Parts: sequence; C-alpha cells; structure tokens
Amino acid sequence: MSDQDNLSDALAQNGSFDADRADAIRAAALASFDARLRKVDRWLMGYLCLCSWLFVFALFHFMHAASTKAFMFYGLLMLIFFEITVLMKLWYWMMNTKIGILKTLKEMQLGQASSSRAETSAAESESPIRPLTGISRTERRIWWVAIVIGAAAIGAIKGAEPSKSSGTSLVHDGVVTLATDGSGSAETHLSLTNNGVGTVEHINFYAPEGQDMSFLDGDGHELPTTTSHPADTDHVRYDIRLRHWIWPGTAGDYTRVANGKDWATQTDGLWTYTIDYMYGYDETDFTQTVVLPPGAEVVSATPWPAAVYTLADRTVLRLEGVRGRNERFKFSVQYRLPAGE
Repeated sequence: MSDQDNLSDALAQNGSFDADRADAIRAAALASFDARLRKVDRWLMGYLCLCSWLFVFALFHFMHAASTKAFMFYGLLMLIFFEITVLMKLWYWMMNTKIGILKTLKEMQLGQASSSRAETSAAESESPIRPLTGISRTERRIWWVAIVIGAAAIGAIKGAEPSKSSGTSLVHDGVVTLATDGSGSAETHLSLTNNGVGTVEHINFYAPEGQDMSFLDGDGHELPTTTSHPADTDHVRYDIRLRHWIWPGTAGDYTRVANGKDWATQTDGLWTYTIDYMYGYDETDFTQTVVLPPGAEVVSATPWPAAVYTLADRTVLRLEGVRGRNERFKFSVQYRLPAGE
C-alpha cells in the first residue's frame, strides 16, 4: 500500500480527517529521503577520508622516489586519488539532486492527497516544500577532524622513517694513522653521487663507539651532526645534515676527520686494530689505508689487504672492497711493536 493510500485511509476514517496520523505518515515518508541523503553524505566523507590519507601516503613516497619508475608510479597514484575525489563530488551532487527531486514529488503527492479532503486547512495545503537534511554540522566536523588527524598521523609516521637514500652510491677513501700508544687519527674523503630522482639532504653511516668525529663539506665548513644508538646494532649512527642538497645526477664531496684513544688494544704484547664501517647506500666503494706505528710488524690480517708496503719506516696496508646497503666493511690487523715501545 502506498503512502498516498495510507494518507487517504487516514482522512477517511470515521468520515473525519485524522491530522495526527496524516502528519505521522507524511513525516515518515519524507524522513526516508533525509535518511537516504545522510547515507550518501557518509559514503562521500568516508571515501574522502580514504583518498586523502592515501594521497598523503603517496606524496611522501613521491618526494623520496629513488627511480623514474617509482616517481611515475606514485605520481600516477596521487592523480588517481585526486580524480576519485572529483568523481565522488559529481556522484554526490547527482544523488543529492535525484533524492531532492524524488522528495519534492513525494511531498507534492502527499499534499495533493491531503487537499482532496475539504477538511484540509489552508495552512496545510500551502505548506512550503522543506529542503533535504543531511548529516549534522557536528558529524561533518568530526569527519573533517578525522581527515586532518589521519593525514597528520601518516605524515608523522612517514616523516619519522629514516631515509634509505635509495639510488645513491658512495666512494670512501680513508687513511688511518695509528700511534704507538694505540691512539689514532683518520681522514676520510667521501664522494656521494645521487643517481635517483629525489634530493639527498643528509649523509648517515654507522661506526663503533669511542671516536671523536667532525664532518666538513667541500668548502671546509663543518656540518651539523647528530648521533643515536639504534637498538638493532652495536654501532653509533651518525646523521650529517648537508648545507647544500645533492640534486639528482650530481655528486657532493665531503671530508670526515676522526681521532680517539684506544683504537688499537694490546694483549700480551700483541696489538689489534679493527675497522668496522657500514653505510646505508646502494653501493659503497671502499679504499681504506692503515698506517701502522713506526717499526710495527704485521702478524696477521683478516682479510688480507690488497697491498702491503713500507713507507718511511711504517708498514702501510691498503684495503679495497665494495659493499651494498648496510653491509659491514670489516677488517682486523694484529701487529707487534719493536722491543721497548
């Protein structure tokens, strides 16, 4: 039975107009359209939340893309999410218009049924058509707050992730000079090449504790450095913020200066020195030179150096190797000093 038939029955009961029942039927019929619009509103806000969060996620990956494929992939994802929001708005207004027209027709139909009775008051027959009522302002604000909080949370999580510096290669060329008391000093030249799409804004590497380090750029300016102790390694992590970013297709040259005590340790007259470095780049080409104290005699080395020679009464060892991301470059040498040293 239709709403119009229900309304007609309400008017015909006992030959009199039942205003309360007629109003209830009219209100229930019109409220169904408002409920339908609220459902459409919630679908729209839900999709807007999802697309906004995914857009922020793709944006962070786009900004740190390390290859042309990744750059295009995340750029396409951002475009898709943006276009989906546009299509959702078009869909919303189509549904809004459709529901509004259906509600207007139903209200006119109910009004015609009411006006067919002589008892209908003039105020009822001339009652204006009420506009659609969607979700409340409070609920709409809650949806917007959810969008902002979700986007901020994704930004905070992605922003806190350490940069993998994808698409970069490093050339490490260092010289370590050891003293007779086990202390040492080192100067390492670093050349970082950016083969990716995004910019390189900092350098990071891992080294054992007990080293006092400073970093200089190509102009001789000392770079700001922070240290941390990751739980997954016994090394100290050094993060060096660059004064000038390394743009795609370019390289930057830097110098690391270090010194410290007890770099070499002595046990029963046998000295041991160990190198243990690790970088977070796609490829690191190591060339490391170790200059032993004057008169030192090599007992063992693991692995054996690429070259061993004597220069100014000092034994010099040259190490070479290539390592991938977070692969350790480790070397250990044992030596004895002349009697009396």
